[in-house]
Amino acid sequence: MAVVNFKNMDDDMCLNYVIIGSRYYTKMNKKNTVQTYKKFMRELKIPENQTYPIDVMTDIPLYEQLNKIKINVWELVDENIMELYIDKFERALEVINILLIHDENKSHFVWIKDISRLFASKTTGHKKYMCEQCIDFKTEAPEALSEHLKRCMKRECCSVSLPSVEQQYTYKCSRCASSNYQSIGALEEHLKLCTKKDACMVKLPKPSKNITKFKNFSREFKHPFHVFADFESTLQRVNDLNDVNQDTKKYQKHIQNSFGLKYNCIHPKHDEEVKICNDKNPLEVNKQFIEELEKLALKSYNLTQIYRNKILYKPSEKEIHIQTKNCKNCNNTFSKENKKVAHHDHITGEFIST
Repeated sequence: MAVVNFKNMDDDMCLNYVIIGSRYYTKMNKKNTVQTYKKFMRELKIPENQTYPIDVMTDIPLYEQLNKIKINVWELVDENIMELYIDKFERALEVINILLIHDENKSHFVWIKDISRLFASKTTGHKKYMCEQCIDFKTEAPEALSEHLKRCMKRECCSVSLPSVEQQYTYKCSRCASSNYQSIGALEEHLKLCTKKDACMVKLPKPSKNITKFKNFSREFKHPFHVFADFESTLQRVNDLNDVNQDTKKYQKHIQNSFGLKYNCIHPKHDEEVKICNDKNPLEVNKQFIEELEKLALKSYNLTQIYRNKILYKPSEKEIHIQTKNCKNCNNTFSKENKKVAHHDHITGEFIST
């Protein structure tokens, strides 16, 4: 269970119940009933003249200061969990994670009992261990989280790793003094160049491998059709805490709102005018784009069937084709295995090559 709802039906003091409930939850039998926790309310220091419902940005810092705790608040917005109030600089031994949910015109705090389970990867289902202090550190290894917390509680932004005994001893070039080497052998290889004042090592290919040849002869032929497509999108802010990659933080996603599409043929008379679609519904934009591509695919197919099995030879072209023994493009000799074919334009029927 990732979250716990303390059901206070008669008042708006859900924050107070969450703080106290998080301390005694495991010891109680009736865990979700607020009456269970009322006897512990005297432990909680409440800001002077506090009114309910609370203001997150104004009141939460007061609760933190008075009770010497850290409160992280997230908000559920359109099925996305967004950071609402988190002081990433402050550190405390007691951390309480809270989720703000909304139902029509009412709002309610629930306790995030297991933050790692709440933000488990939607794709792999793997549990993520999140640092409750800085929030920025996430890992799938609990040992890595323990090591991080040792530094995070001291507000150290990085770890210090000293070199091993072997790494402490290196060999430096006395000529250029720009490089350190782990062995004498590596230094001697460097000196072969350094004594000649060469800036870099030159390695030439072997005589049998020093010629580059073009081999993809099939790519010399023009594609009969091509399509240019371009989408335009509206940027929507997101707060994706399920990203395993710690080096990348997603903060926006693209919601497609329009596209432009241009269809061209090697024979211009078959070109299409630019097609532009605009719609506020991204699913409709996708639908129209796919439908337009299907139409163009069918048109392309029908064009290539016109002269698929018929070649319109010009005078002497057929005779030249019959007499040709080598491919015009790759120069390979025709044989039973490497059969001769008349390459022609399936749209106009024109002969191209043998």
